[in-house]
Amino acid sequence: MSDVEIDQFVLLLTDFSAATKKDDKIIKAEMICVLSEYSDIVYVQSKLPFPFSNRDVCQRRFILSNKKHPELIESFGLPQKKSTAYFIFNEAIALEECPTPKGFERAKMYTLTVVEEHPTKPGAIKVTNVGQNDPGGSIPDSIINKMATKMSKKRLAQTLKKYFELKEKSTK
Repeated sequence: MSDVEIDQFVLLLTDFSAATKKDDKIIKAEMICVLSEYSDIVYVQSKLPFPFSNRDVCQRRFILSNKKHPELIESFGLPQKKSTAYFIFNEAIALEECPTPKGFERAKMYTLTVVEEHPTKPGAIKVTNVGQNDPGGSIPDSIINKMATKMSKKRLAQTLKKYFELKEKSTK
């Protein structure tokens, strides 16, 4: 992805106040609490197509930058990068403040998204997303994998679209 300022892109990618505006499949997305400058707990409800029931997930997120948190990058054993890189971890957690509502299945999602300045293309970024998802219920693995890939690509495309819309507005 070319002509993208990495810090602004990551802010948009992790902005839960805009999540329901970016994705019509998200019923509710909210910040439960802020744990530190780089960690919080979020709650998301998603609408799935018939015949599947809707899903919800409560996650702890870590948003680490190698420029802002080098000691944490090292302590987690993450790769040392010369250029700017963000490591975004999401891990499912159980929390009393987030009971599963009636009609929903509790998903367990663990993801790592790495957003980094492209090593050979100035002004470009590279995004890598790896995850293990258990959406609950009895959805076949082949459908889970297809849905997870599609949702991840859609989320990145929506974030890029919003990024360039905002960038265009700011240059006028």
